[in-house]
Amino acid sequence: MVLQLFCFAAKNIHHVVNSVLFRYNSRALGNTNPTVMPSLPMPRCGDVLVAILNSQTDLTIAREQHWYRIPVEQVKKLQHRDRWHPQWLAFYQTKVFGDEAHAVNYFAEVIEIQEVSRADLFPNERPTAKSHKRYYKLELSPLQKLTQPIKSQRLRRITFIPTTLEKLHRATQIEDL
Repeated sequence: MVLQLFCFAAKNIHHVVNSVLFRYNSRALGNTNPTVMPSLPMPRCGDVLVAILNSQTDLTIAREQHWYRIPVEQVKKLQHRDRWHPQWLAFYQTKVFGDEAHAVNYFAEVIEIQEVSRADLFPNERPTAKSHKRYYKLELSPLQKLTQPIKSQRLRRITFIPTTLEKLHRATQIEDL
């Protein structure tokens, strides 16, 4: 319900800002009677990237330190398909999570994205060949639990799934995303 109200408010704010900007620009150009207002594209309400959690450590980092990492190579694939800069991140948990395995149970808002090295992410980790590997660090809001888990019926391997916030909240199976 709160999400629906937020989306409704965002659409209305978008329309009002569009209208004000159009009228202001029309007057600035000498048009005192604008009759047709071109519509700017409506921003998608809630772009979501479903990412994989392979370890309890990664869940602890997301839960306690509020960040998640994605290798730069993976992001390049998402950019190529125009699926980058998520507003939200959801987490698909693998078999190491027992009762929560093979499902999406948690999500968080993405606050900031920055490119960093592995050494920046894990400063106490002993230097290795992987220390210079580049990642995108997604700073997150506190994790929220979905009202119902989104389960994978086929237990297939999942990497990243771009979707929308509406689909995330309505889905009951991974295939619904």
